[in-house]
Order: sequence, then structure tokens, then C-alpha cells
Amino acid sequence: MTNRDGIQVSVCQVGARLHYGAARSLERKGALGTLFTDICAVKGWPSLLRAVPRSLRPAALRRLLGRIPVGIPTQKIETFPQLGIAYQRRLSKCKSEGDRIHAHLQMSKQFCERIVRHGFKGATHVYTFSCAGLEIIEAARSLGVRSVVELPLAASDLEHEILREEWTRYPDWEPFSRGNEEREEFAARQRKEWDAADTIVVPSKFVASSLERAGISSDRYTIVPYGVSDFSRQTDRAPHDGPLRILTVGSVTLRKGPQYTFETSKLLGKEFDFRLVGGCSFSEPVKRELGKRLHLVGDVPRSEVRDHFQWADVFLLPSLCEGMATVLIEALSSGLPVIATENSGLEINEGVDGFLVPVRSPDAIAERLNQLASDRTLLSEMSRNAKKRSEEFTLEAYSERLYRAMAEIH
Repeated sequence: MTNRDGIQVSVCQVGARLHYGAARSLERKGALGTLFTDICAVKGWPSLLRAVPRSLRPAALRRLLGRIPVGIPTQKIETFPQLGIAYQRRLSKCKSEGDRIHAHLQMSKQFCERIVRHGFKGATHVYTFSCAGLEIIEAARSLGVRSVVELPLAASDLEHEILREEWTRYPDWEPFSRGNEEREEFAARQRKEWDAADTIVVPSKFVASSLERAGISSDRYTIVPYGVSDFSRQTDRAPHDGPLRILTVGSVTLRKGPQYTFETSKLLGKEFDFRLVGGCSFSEPVKRELGKRLHLVGDVPRSEVRDHFQWADVFLLPSLCEGMATVLIEALSSGLPVIATENSGLEINEGVDGFLVPVRSPDAIAERLNQLASDRTLLSEMSRNAKKRSEEFTLEAYSERLYRAMAEIH
């Protein structure tokens, strides 16, 4: 399959972000040249590990075998598995956020150097991700190849500013993250990529605003909202008696805002049932305190996440800093109205498929939850609207948006 504009994109990514969504989307449009990645389950010797019986697979192997670029021919995939294994080993030895940033920066440079040595195989564009693309972008420019860097999360300086305030507000919840020197190096690398690339791709207005705050003009970036594969086959949600069921899915860290879910629960009575699905980084005393009001489920396999969406009435994400939280799209797809902050990255049709609330505002969250708990007709209507709204964020829609963005780079 070819495309109407003769575009061939080399996508270069460490890890399996969005389940290789950019590469899969470009392949759907006939525009993928090569997917370069560190390690995946369908290429090279890691593919042999699929023969290990499921019952004998440790957690790390299960995660590796989940890295499957669905729909991408293996001949279009180039991997550097030894680099990926070495990176995971370095991460396992990290004792601080500074250590993790340093390991990521080392990995990123080595990843870029390998791709530059390999060459771009006749690509017209290279598509890279923040802090893992500088040397690729510079090499592409020297060859006349167009370059793109995606910034999936708000600019590093803004993210750290937000988190620093949370560490001050909740000093006993999770360790204060040091590593200022490494953060400065990370931010400097980000800036060099922005300056060198032909275009910066961002998933939301929130990320775009962080770029403008950093002095990047609006003609330097383009907004391409994400899409996801079909997540739920559910149509209408069955009504039930009892408390309103509120779900959050994602890592339980200060950045995601569970502290404000906890504060909200204090404002509400027993007519509300809160469930948080995801690994928790908080200290044991904090976990015990949270557990008095919130059900901390912990990590679950992705195959089981649908059951939690099925259980819920409302999806809550009081996040302080995201790019575009795809879990919100999955919630809409599951027929869940969403309550989220503007910093969560999804534009919500207010009162139609969800509600936007200010960051750090348990009062506003409680008000909206009370509204939905007392008006189940509105809840049902918003549930139907949520399902319909999710059609804007399919993988097909994302493929078209991303392809258009590539075609418009001159």
C-alpha cells in the first residue's frame, strides 16, 4: 500500500508508547517506512520467548511479550534488543529520579546513534519522541529529510514546577524527587530538539500552552489528538442500586491527583464508592490512610481493566499534568462520563459527555459527583453521549490526523 503524497516515515521510539500508535497509524495510511524501536516481541531473539508457557512467565517477561506492534509487517521493524535489555537493567538499579533521568538520557543518545548508523532507508520524514531524537533530527536535516518531534507530555520545566508544589503540599506522600542537574540536562535536550525539528507534534492544547510558555511560537507546533484501538464493545450501561461508582485508572502518584480524590471523598458520604486501579508509589502509612476511604486495587493486567470500566458509573481524573490521557478516551468508549481537569489534555463537552474542573479543587469534583448521583437520568444521558464522543478518537481518526500533519510539513 502506498499513499497519495509519496510520504515514507521512519518512526523512532523507545518502548511501546500508545502501543506503537504513531507507527501503526502511519502504516494504516501506507506512510510507514520503518519502525525503529529498542525491543519488541515479534522481532529477533525476543520473539523466541513467546514459546515460554504463560504460567512460567515472570512479570518482566509478560511486559516484554506485550510489546507487539499490531498490524506492522515485521520486515518494517528494526530493533536493538541488547540496548533495550541494558536499559532495563540500568533502570532497575536506579535509586532516585535523577538516576532514572540520567539512564534515560544515556539510552536516548545510544538509541539515536544506532539509528543514524543504520540509515533512514529512503524515508521522507523521521518521527521522533521528546528527548530521544536529537541526533536523529540533526542527521535527517543534513540529508534533507523532514523531521518531527512529538512532545507527549507538558514541557519538562512546567511539569517539574507543578510537582514541586505537590511535594511541598504533601511532603510525606512520596519521596521528594531530586536530580536538578539531570533535569536541567533533560530540559536542555528538549529545547535543542524543538529548535532543530521541522515540526513539533503535541496531543493537546495543554501541551501546546506549555510550549508557548517556553517561548515557542504557534507556527512551530501542530496539535494532533490521540486515538485508540477499539477498547469496549459495550453499548448501554445497566443501571444499578447503591452508591455512585467512581473509577480512576493509572499510576497512583501525586502527578495524577489522587490526593484530591481523597480530599473529595472526605466531603461526600457513603453514597459514593471510589476505586483506584494502578500501582501506588506512596508510603505505607499514606496507603493505609487512603484505604480508609478509597479502594486501592493496585496494578492489574490490561486484559482485566475492562472489568473495572464495566463496574463504574463515572470516570475521574484530577491530574495535574498530562499530555492527552488516553485512559479518558477509553472511559468515553466504555460509556463513562468523565470528570477531569484541563491539565488532563482532553477537551470535554461540558455537561454533555463530562465536566471540566479546576486543578486542586475537591469542592468542584464533589459538586459534580453530587449532581450525577442525584440525577441518574442525566447520568444515563451523559453515558450515551460519552460513547458517541469516543468515535472522534478511534485509531482510524488518529491515523488521518497524523497523516495530514506529515503531509503539511514542507
